[in-house]
Amino acid sequence: MDREEHIAHIASDWSNNPRWRGVERPYSADDVYRLRGSLAIEYTLARRGAERSGICCIRNPMLIRLAR
Repeated sequence: MDREEHIAHIASDWSNNPRWRGVERPYSADDVYRLRGSLAIEYTLARRGAERSGICCIRNPMLIRLAR
């Protein structure tokens, strides 16, 4: 996503997500984007575990049956 898409996504989330209903902000979505860090947060262990789990289930359909 480019800058404008990120800002639009933040603003859309604020206006459409019930979680943010009633929250007043003295700043804009543009301010939030501008003040973010330059590194994207990634939860590597969770992502790798999910990928591995998915690969195991694809290779061994019996695991899917056991999980149900």
